[in-house]
Amino acid sequence: MGYKAADPLHRFHRTLFIDFFDYTTYFMMLYIFNCWDTSTPQAAAHSASLFQTGWFVESLLTQTLIIHIIRTNRIPFLQSRASWPLIAMSASIMAIGVAIPFTWLGGYLGFTSLPPLYWPLLGLTLACYVVLTQTVKTWLFRKAWLQPGAGNDRPGRARCRTPFSHQSKPR
Repeated sequence: MGYKAADPLHRFHRTLFIDFFDYTTYFMMLYIFNCWDTSTPQAAAHSASLFQTGWFVESLLTQTLIIHIIRTNRIPFLQSRASWPLIAMSASIMAIGVAIPFTWLGGYLGFTSLPPLYWPLLGLTLACYVVLTQTVKTWLFRKAWLQPGAGNDRPGRARCRTPFSHQSKPR
């Protein structure tokens, strides 16, 4: 069952987290790595490529991590581990996403190698993303906007409670 636009976690995640972490990535790429540089056509092309590469990697990794955060009402990776196929697939997606800028495919897509300073800043961004998302998820559970395992056969999964969730669906 997918998320609906009315679900509090989806709405909150979409409006706050994704936008906030997009803005931090924009800031990092524009101000720390000088992707504003349009002094020459070559500098402008490099700046655009570097910006797109950094944003691609960060977006792919955060979207892969969110699966592990929202799949359980516990603390992911510490109190609740996903199945080995999900962990393997997530690790594969993340490894491929990190590797693409260094391959012929990255060149074909217009990506460029990211500077060494990018990686620790990305790690910090991802750590903040996980902590903030987990904190808000816990808060939503406490406010009863999310109900752990409600309506599910599998305990530990969350279900959103919306103003219309008590109504039956039309047949």
